Amino acid sequence: MTLVERLCIYLAKKINSERTISGLIHILKGKKSAQSIQDSNVYGIQQFYSLFPSNYIELIEKTYKTLEKNNIFRIDDNFIILNNCNFNNNLIEDELWYKLLTNKLSNENAIIFWRRLNLLIQVSSNYFNGVNQYYPVCNDKPTQKFIKKFLTYFNNKSDISNYLYNEIKTSLNDLPDSYNIIFVKKLTGSKVYGESLYQIASDLKKEEIEVYLIFMSVLHHIMDSCSTHKDSFPVLNLLLKDLSIQKLSKSSCETKAMLCKGFGIDMISKVRKLKTNTIEDHIVEIVHQDKDFDIDKFIDRNTSHKISVAIKNANSLKLREIKKNLPDEISYFQIRLVLARKEESTWN
Repeated sequence: MTLVERLCIYLAKKINSERTISGLIHILKGKKSAQSIQDSNVYGIQQFYSLFPSNYIELIEKTYKTLEKNNIFRIDDNFIILNNCNFNNNLIEDELWYKLLTNKLSNENAIIFWRRLNLLIQVSSNYFNGVNQYYPVCNDKPTQKFIKKFLTYFNNKSDISNYLYNEIKTSLNDLPDSYNIIFVKKLTGSKVYGESLYQIASDLKKEEIEVYLIFMSVLHHIMDSCSTHKDSFPVLNLLLKDLSIQKLSKSSCETKAMLCKGFGIDMISKVRKLKTNTIEDHIVEIVHQDKDFDIDKFIDRNTSHKISVAIKNANSLKLREIKKNLPDEISYFQIRLVLARKEESTWN
């Protein structure tokens, strides 16, 4: 069984016959909706939110069609139902790339960090070797603007290459050689352009999607190392300077700031000219990301306990199924808060 097949089955098992393929694809693509963000957290697949670019999304969709054709699962009322598939989750969860895809860091930020790092290595390498004319490895204007400003922090630009070499080497020390080889093959230096994932996969005789997952996991590892041990990675940390470790959307951050100032939901809705439901979506997103965020003003402990019992009795994470076991006065918003507060493993 290929990695992409194992991955598709793993994700289908995680959503537990309660979501459609399209709902799952929305998570993998990183759809900016309350439903997708909540589902990625509730079903414990936060690491996969916004992880895959379009070409891998197409591969995953194609693989699901093949698995359905081979009776690995069936579609019932648009939901994915696995057919007695003896698949051990540990086949995925025990793999190093999965463990390195930490939930603290967003995949969007990992891509921004990579663009900056790769361009900086190219620029510093060419500067060190006295090369003045070359095609930039990244044509993204915000990235180029960031690196131009970044270079002003250094009086002697020749030192940057040595700093980067030492910091990257240190950050990769704990990883196996196979992971480091993939990462290094992607780097662009002076007169040396990084290889494509397809080329690397061909060279190493691996699936391209596996190479991609390993590459992303290495990025997460470097970013995590930098944020945890800032003094050991001063240059790499500058590349993370304006990237928030929190994965909150900009709008949710604004709502959180107002909540911290004592504003209630109705007032925030009025001031920001947003629907009450939208502000509630923000609060649920905040609770998912910040386990210390106080929800007592939205739900008392007795109500929270009732909802917890209802979730376990329903044996489902579907809001509609949970609501059937609760008094009318308990809202869907309160149910979502309880789901957000507890870890996914609590319910499964």
